[in-house]
Amino acid sequence: AQNRGKNRFESIGCGGCHLSAFEGVEGAYTDLLVHRMGPQLDNGLPEHRAEGDAWRTAPLWGLRHRPRYLHDDSAKTIEAAIVKHGGEAEHSRKAYQKLTREQRAEVLRFLGGI
Repeated sequence: AQNRGKNRFESIGCGGCHLSAFEGVEGAYTDLLVHRMGPQLDNGLPEHRAEGDAWRTAPLWGLRHRPRYLHDDSAKTIEAAIVKHGGEAEHSRKAYQKLTREQRAEVLRFLGGI
């Protein structure tokens, strides 16, 4: 079941930024790059040359131990965090939303186990 969720996570494009291994670290689920995340994640506070919707890909390791999600802790659930993704991740969010209820549950179980 965990493999199905991981495969689904990859197939909808989440693994493009949340790389399972980074710089030899397995389970990091990040590329540590800055991406434009769209208006739902725009805090209106540009920093250096990055606009307010530009965020570094957060590592997902230890996700199961977090009480809230995203850079600003604005999401109470993993699914709420996924749905807030836009900008460069909008295609993955839309692909997630098109999954069946069981397929979304597979992805959430996988993420809840990281």
